[in-house]
Amino acid sequence: AGVLLTLLLILPRALLLLLPRLLPVQIRMKGPGFLSPFYFTARDVSFSYRGEGTDHFLLQCSSLRFRISLTQLLLFRLRFRTFSLVEPYLEYENHVESFRKTRLLPARRRIQIDSLRIETGEVFVVDYTLPGPYRLRIRNINVEGGVVDLATSAALLLQIRRGRAELGRGII
Repeated sequence: AGVLLTLLLILPRALLLLLPRLLPVQIRMKGPGFLSPFYFTARDVSFSYRGEGTDHFLLQCSSLRFRISLTQLLLFRLRFRTFSLVEPYLEYENHVESFRKTRLLPARRRIQIDSLRIETGEVFVVDYTLPGPYRLRIRNINVEGGVVDLATSAALLLQIRRGRAELGRGII
């Protein structure tokens, strides 16, 4: 039992350290990170991915916190009980057509967020697969009680208890 507990405490931190060595990922943050294998908190977080010939993204936020369900993890599912982002900025460059990426999505209920909270967020998307390229900026995103299944992330817009954002001169 002691070996299992030690693994559970070390594994999340080890993954954060190994990920940049395995993938073109950069992770920076202040604060403790994983307080336990199931609770994470950090400030001034920056996470970026710039692979060759694929989509790129950058996520920055002043605060990131989440809790992971142990029972779902034992069933080989990643379920975030809570996921909170304060002042997140997401920049996404789409270089690959969407239909090529859908096969990479996880199975339904494999990765879920039960209660998403976003405070004063912003998303900037540049889609190089469309003529132009196409650009979209959404500002002042505030979400409470968002439910997300990564298999169907577009459903987020229909599963928010309370939310608001600015798109151009309008509000959604």
